[in-house]
Amino acid sequence: MTNNYLTHGVNVLLMGDSGSGKTTSLRSLVAEAGLELFVIFTEPSMENLAPKFPNCPWPEIDPDKVHWAYIPPGASSFRDMAKAAKEIAPLSWNSLKERTNDPNKVKYDQYIRLLETLDNFVDQNGKEFGSVEEWGTDRVIVIDSLTGLNKIAMQFMVGEPVALSQPQWGASQKKEIAIIDSLCNLTRCHFVLVSHIDYDVEYGIRKAVPNALGRAIGPELPQIFSDVILQRREGATFTWSVVPEGAVAKSRNLPQSDKLKPGFGALIESWRAKANGG
Repeated sequence: MTNNYLTHGVNVLLMGDSGSGKTTSLRSLVAEAGLELFVIFTEPSMENLAPKFPNCPWPEIDPDKVHWAYIPPGASSFRDMAKAAKEIAPLSWNSLKERTNDPNKVKYDQYIRLLETLDNFVDQNGKEFGSVEEWGTDRVIVIDSLTGLNKIAMQFMVGEPVALSQPQWGASQKKEIAIIDSLCNLTRCHFVLVSHIDYDVEYGIRKAVPNALGRAIGPELPQIFSDVILQRREGATFTWSVVPEGAVAKSRNLPQSDKLKPGFGALIESWRAKANGG
């Protein structure tokens, strides 16, 4: 008998330092969990999802079950950077602080492209898959990574100004949270957000948190996820932890352990067991 409480997939926040194997772990969503994988890359890491990948614990993955789109943050040309530098070079710091508007903000349309991709995912081969809102739990949507999403949300609201006001920070944060909230709460498919880590200090205690847009969001972001996993690397050994000391993490679908083998197979298997009344 199917448990009607589990008509929605898992929402996973996978965080870790650069080089800890986060993107490579996405391969297990296909190889172990048997899901159809869709990734929006905000940084060029697509080679990690090639059918064969060296020094990887998972076997070759079916390329027909792997789809991706690449939406990096905007970047100014060296010519534009030189022009801007010439304009601001004669200005005092007090004058610079007043330049909170970027006249070229309109060119930063990556946030719109991201929303359009979520509304109709077109993969690397030009194939259309419709809106993520219509997908079932046989599919998983991934954003890799939050660092790029930070820049995309900020650039959409303010472009690349010399200085930022507090209201501009707040408006940019709302745009970022809007996408993450919708992916967690409005979709039925599984959702994975990949994030680098930042550090939050409260009452003298230092904790690793997701590297979100602004220090206020990082400690709060894990609340809307079912599973928050810290991926670590020690030499050639990779581990997952859902009870790490000095980091925000939690799990509804994995054993409470500090030394888990990386891979989404056990997590999705646990979720499926609940869906089948186990």
